[in-house]
Amino acid sequence: IGDCQAADVFQATSVGGGGASDYTIGHSAAGNTSANLSKLYQTDALVTRVELTAFYIKDSQRLNRAGDPILSLFRQELNGTERELIEGIENIQVTYGVDTTSDGNADTYRGASSVNAGGEWGNVVSVNIASLLNSIENVNENETAYTFNGTTVSTPGDKLSRRQWNIFISLRNRN
Repeated sequence: IGDCQAADVFQATSVGGGGASDYTIGHSAAGNTSANLSKLYQTDALVTRVELTAFYIKDSQRLNRAGDPILSLFRQELNGTERELIEGIENIQVTYGVDTTSDGNADTYRGASSVNAGGEWGNVVSVNIASLLNSIENVNENETAYTFNGTTVSTPGDKLSRRQWNIFISLRNRN
């Protein structure tokens, strides 16, 4: 449950009520760390179900014409259902924009371990997701150097074409 000021995560222990606007959701200490929420929520609060989805890169179990494995981006739901989303995804790196000057703008981008070690999660205002995509098949006449996240690979060992694709996400109410 959450509103524009606060949010609480809890496991529902009971659901009751009659009409669509008259539900009661129990959240006893059984299954939760406490029976209490952090505040009394009003009618503008929103109750949503927490869902977990994992995204990762793995071998698709298919080979290209040169006999090399094709890597793909996969999604796995909490129930274990796995789905291949995009083939030719070779690498993904997530960095977090940290506001070090309290002006609402990211001053530096850091990995999760660095943000965690510095206790800076409260200063994260944006996220950068960098993806390295490849052509799956050898399309270049020679090995072609590429740069991903500031690191250049001079001899990749194949003739794939590669491109970096970035998406920047500004976190709501953080800047």
